[in-house]
Amino acid sequence: MGGQGDLSFLPAQADDTDNERLIPELTSDVDLIYLPMENLLTRHFHFPLKQVRHLDASMLAQELADTAGIEPEDWWFTWRAEKTTNGIAGVVFGLPNTLKQAIQGDIRWHTAPALLVDGWERLNYWLTTEELSDVTAVIDADSEGVFFGVYQHGIWQGMRRLNGDMQDSETSKMIGQQMYWSLQSMGMPSEQVQVIGRMNAALSEVFNQSEHTLQITKEDNLSPRHSLNLMLPTPSKNASNLLNLRHSKWSVRRKSSISRVWYRASLLAAGVCFLWLSLTSIHNQQLEVQLATMNDEIVNAFHRGLPNQPVIIDALAQLKQAAGGDDIAKNGTLSVSRQLGAISKAFTKQSWEMQELSINKGGTLIAGKVNDLNTLNIIRDALTKETGSTVKVADTDLKGNEVAFRVRWQ
Repeated sequence: MGGQGDLSFLPAQADDTDNERLIPELTSDVDLIYLPMENLLTRHFHFPLKQVRHLDASMLAQELADTAGIEPEDWWFTWRAEKTTNGIAGVVFGLPNTLKQAIQGDIRWHTAPALLVDGWERLNYWLTTEELSDVTAVIDADSEGVFFGVYQHGIWQGMRRLNGDMQDSETSKMIGQQMYWSLQSMGMPSEQVQVIGRMNAALSEVFNQSEHTLQITKEDNLSPRHSLNLMLPTPSKNASNLLNLRHSKWSVRRKSSISRVWYRASLLAAGVCFLWLSLTSIHNQQLEVQLATMNDEIVNAFHRGLPNQPVIIDALAQLKQAAGGDDIAKNGTLSVSRQLGAISKAFTKQSWEMQELSINKGGTLIAGKVNDLNTLNIIRDALTKETGSTVKVADTDLKGNEVAFRVRWQ
C-alpha cells in the first residue's frame, strides 16, 4: 500500500524530554498512514437532508456541539454518509487539532497524501467478504484488542475499539462482554443478527447464548494490530467508502519542482530515455527467444539420444555453468551439445538406467544403474571413446542384482 511505503501508527508514549512528540518520528517518506481509531472522535449522525452533498463540516460541527458539547474548533472532521429513507446518515471522525498541528509540523508526516483510520478500514474490509443481512455486527480482533461496529441497511450505526491482551482468556472474556453491550447500544438486536469478522474463542462465546448467525474466522492465535493493518488491501482513490483525513484544503498537492524553462528539455530527455529502454527491451526479448530455441534443441537432442530416460536437465543453466566466464577452448571442456552427442552414441552401444546427468565447469557426471560390473566397464569404455576424455568410475554400490554407479570426466 502506498507508492513509497506505508505506516501503521500507534500513539507515541510520553518520554522525559520537554518536547514530547505527539506522533512517532518517521525515517522515510510514506504515502499511507493508519491512525488508531481510539485517538479520534467517533460519532454516528443523522440529518433530514435529501442529498449527501448538502452535508458539510460546519453542519457536523454544530450537531456535535449541540448533542455532545464538543468544541468544533478543537477538531478536524472527516465523514462518510449515505442516503436513508428519511435523510442521510453515517459516521464522522474527528482528528484533534493538536495532532493535526503536530502532523503539519513534521515534513515526512505532512507530505503523506493518505491519513486513514485503521478501524474504519479493518471493519469495512469484512463487508466485502459476505452477503449481508439487514443488520450485521462486524468484529475484527487482533492480539491487542478488538474493533467492532453495527452495519444496518448500508449505514454504519457506530464503531469502536477496545484494547486489551487478547491472548489472555479472562481479559478476552471481559472485553467480549463489554463489546456485546456496546454493540447493543449501537442498535444490535439481542437475537437473529448476522455476525461476521475475526475473533478468538473467548469473544465468540458472548454470542453463544443468543440466536445469532456466526460467519466468522476464528483465530485463537491472533496477529498483532499493526500486522493486520498492513495486510489490508491497497485502498482505491475512487472507492465509495474511502475515508481520508487529508481532504479539502488539507489535501496534499504535489507540485513539480521543474521550472518552465527546463520543462521542454526534460520532456525531450524523458523521451530519449523511454526510446532507449524500449529498444533495450526489444533486444532482450529477441535474445530470450534465441536462448529458448537453443534450449529446446538441446533438450530434444538429449531425448533423441536417451529415449524414455528419467533425467532432469536445465540446459540454459548448464550452458552458463559450462562457460563459467572462461574460454571453453582454454580449459579443454567440450560444449554441452558435443557432450550430449557423445553420451548419446555411447548409450546406443550399451544402454543403462539414467538417474542423474550434470554438466558444468567442473566436468560431467552421470549416475545410473546397470545389471553387473561388466556392463559398467563397457559403458565406461564407450564413454571414453566417444568423449575423448578419461572416464573414471567415481563409486559403485551393489544392491541385489543391480549396480548403482557414478562416472565422471573432465
